[in-house]
Amino acid sequence: MTAARLREFVADTPAEEDSTLAAALSVLSQAFTVAEQPGAPGSGTHRRTWLDTFDWRLYKAGLTLQFEQARQGGRLLLSRADGTGQAEQLVTRWPRRPGLAEDLPDGPVRDRILVLTSPRALLPIVKAVSTVSVTRLLNADGKTVARLVTERVMVTAPTRNTAAGTTAELPPRLAVTEVRGYPGQARRAAALLAGAAGVSHASQGVFTAAL
Repeated sequence: MTAARLREFVADTPAEEDSTLAAALSVLSQAFTVAEQPGAPGSGTHRRTWLDTFDWRLYKAGLTLQFEQARQGGRLLLSRADGTGQAEQLVTRWPRRPGLAEDLPDGPVRDRILVLTSPRALLPIVKAVSTVSVTRLLNADGKTVARLVTERVMVTAPTRNTAAGTTAELPPRLAVTEVRGYPGQARRAAALLAGAAGVSHASQGVFTAAL
């Protein structure tokens, strides 16, 4: 979704995924009409990889580097540990072999990480495949006033003993996004969601949770 996420939540356990979502929708239906939105912008499957040097130079500097895969190339996002964005740039591809910052085209991300990582290679630390679905929240007039974004995440971390790495399912993540002109409705939806059974405030991002 292009809209900012107002607040993010996680289900208590992966096994409670279906029941937690049902509880969340039940709570939200007290104030809104809920309607699925197949094919909504941002829905579908998303693939991300977090990269760092073998000695964690970016992480030690309080930064995370994320590559969001697209059909052709993708996007590099450099953020602080709390998720605050620092720089981003589009790339046509990411090297299959361990890549150096010097291999990247000129851009704001390359400029920021070059001094920190050189001459180390950037290695995949965590890979995530997310399935995202979107539910519209409608008011009494049938207008969409907020959206609920549900994200189911599988993460893989490389290990020395297994070439394929170790894969695990993270607790489903729920977020309320705002619709222009209705910020109060999004805040109301977030407050309701906070009280849903089996839902807790997300204190960590996907990368930190995976670690």
